[in-house]
Amino acid sequence: MKKLAILLGIFGLVVSCTSAPNRDGVPPEARLPHRHGHVEPAPKAEPLPEEPVIDYVGLQRFLKLDRNYSSLGYSEHLFNTCEVGFGYSRTNNCDLKYFVVSHFRLQCRDSEGTISKILTEADLRPISREEIFWTLRDVNGTLYTDSEGYGQIRMVSSDSQRDSRLKLTLKNDYLYLKAGELKQMTTPKNWCNN
Repeated sequence: MKKLAILLGIFGLVVSCTSAPNRDGVPPEARLPHRHGHVEPAPKAEPLPEEPVIDYVGLQRFLKLDRNYSSLGYSEHLFNTCEVGFGYSRTNNCDLKYFVVSHFRLQCRDSEGTISKILTEADLRPISREEIFWTLRDVNGTLYTDSEGYGQIRMVSSDSQRDSRLKLTLKNDYLYLKAGELKQMTTPKNWCNN
């Protein structure tokens, strides 16, 4: 009987050391200590709002920014997101944004370094059917040049990007310039060898 009393005593100690039942349904690991000594529930994480899926081609046509690839240069158009559709809500999160389009052509020359002769079309080769990575401020993307080296960047931004720094990358080679200056770029020979 004495052994039974000792076992019951030990059992009582073990049971009293376990955590008390959770009255508010918050698991103990999700509680944050409060500065006055008691424990408050951790704040619930709110789900992130889903980014709209934007139809860039449709929006580009709607804003009359679609043009032939050979029409080189930078264009932008300020628009109200609630007035266009194409993935933007007509009633929520109305904002003014810039739609940016840049058409350009990449060609490489057969020589390296500084040259003194004027380059002709015969001295240049299009950087054709290549995957080009681009970064414009905090937005980036990928595009493929066509058989003549033409490419197009399309993006939506809260600010004008005309004077922002643009980076174009082809494998290990890259160049920087202002977005508004991108038209026809002639790169050194190493861009031809990719």
